[in-house]
Amino acid sequence: MTDWASLVEQRLQDAREAGAFDGLPGEGKPLPPPEDARTPPELRLAHSLLRAHDLAPEWITLGVDVERRRARLLRGSSDSAGEKARLNRDILRYNLMAPAGVPRKPLLTPDT
Repeated sequence: MTDWASLVEQRLQDAREAGAFDGLPGEGKPLPPPEDARTPPELRLAHSLLRAHDLAPEWITLGVDVERRRARLLRGSSDSAGEKARLNRDILRYNLMAPAGVPRKPLLTPDT
């Protein structure tokens, strides 16, 4: 151990012996599960970095954009055939990018 590490260990040991850690909230109870307990261990660091920087995988942001544009088309704000074709292309792209188990988005039909 380095000098700093041994100093820290000695101070922690002194505090334990003095009872500084007795009576803390949650004493004797199990630790809460990690926030991402269902995330595979090899992905936890990546997910925590994405959350910390308010980022998301491309398929998620594309899915949000697709839903926003679909709602606008269904409200009648835009009714061009070109917009529907672009939206269907992005829906297809989303469906190809989204991982297995994520519900697929249906393509727009000519009458929607």
